[in-house]
Amino acid sequence: MKIKQEIKRFTGGSLSETGLYVDDGFSFVRKKVNLKRNREYGFNRWYSQLKKTLRFHHLYPNVFPYVFRYGRDDGYAFFDMSFYEGMVDAHSFIVGTRDYGLIDQFFNVLVKQMEALYRNHFESKPGVIGLYLFEEVEKKLLDAQKNVSVKGFMEYDTVVFNGVEVPGFVSVLGEYEKVFKKYYKEDVESFTHGNITLENLLYDPGDGRLLFIDLYDENIIDSPLCEYSQLLQSSSSKYELYNKSGFDIVSNCVTCSVDEYPGLEYFNYKLVDYLRHRFTSDQIFCIRLFEISQFIRMLPFKACCDADKAIFFYCYASYLYYKLKESEGGLWKIDG
Repeated sequence: MKIKQEIKRFTGGSLSETGLYVDDGFSFVRKKVNLKRNREYGFNRWYSQLKKTLRFHHLYPNVFPYVFRYGRDDGYAFFDMSFYEGMVDAHSFIVGTRDYGLIDQFFNVLVKQMEALYRNHFESKPGVIGLYLFEEVEKKLLDAQKNVSVKGFMEYDTVVFNGVEVPGFVSVLGEYEKVFKKYYKEDVESFTHGNITLENLLYDPGDGRLLFIDLYDENIIDSPLCEYSQLLQSSSSKYELYNKSGFDIVSNCVTCSVDEYPGLEYFNYKLVDYLRHRFTSDQIFCIRLFEISQFIRMLPFKACCDADKAIFFYCYASYLYYKLKESEGGLWKIDG
């Protein structure tokens, strides 16, 4: 099948490509991936997104996009989704407005739809956090080191993020895993989006409709704690802003600055306040540990496409763990 015209390429997607296409006047979104190159982080991830989107649209047709076609074309696997006119990604919406009332409306819709997913509970199993740490932290660190530049940076005992020298994450990995295993006590899991950063949400401020896009089904743990850590990745840790920014890397030092946006700061305030009322202090501590892991989990994808970004986010994860230990409760949680 030949597509007549790709009229826009969307950012993100790591090893897959997402674009807006027009075929005989019909607009749709196509997500495609090479069938041969790097199947573990390319096709396998793309396939899990396809199947989860198909399932969840069947269960929640107003929350997840409609896939109307998928298959193989010219060395690529693809799936085609409806194009939703007038919707923008939630990150662009939030950084582009100073109307806190509009952000309140968005936040309320977001929480309502997230919590509707989480009402689908199922029993978790003992030892799941150990598997998560092995697969989503240890293995991701090892796989990222297949890139020689990334491997060289991870060999530094300390790294410097924006002038602050901190231990490199590899050097504190054992400590990180020890405290995570100690405090993660969740005995249930639930339906989840799996990768719910702000850029993976589409929102229409006019009618308040919110769509969950770019699902992820390789999480090991399906927990609201993971989900809220990914929102913090966007709002507190400013993932999308850093991902689009330039930065300097000299030896073990990384320097980057991003602009401040009142809308994003307000959303982060709303989110943190909500978490304080929704979860216990130990659960919030685990959310922060999950937030750090989100930057580790992405490293192999970044290393395949842009080694400098992988280095930057490794350094940032190191900085986040250092700051968590410095924060109230951080130090005593390690040894207590």
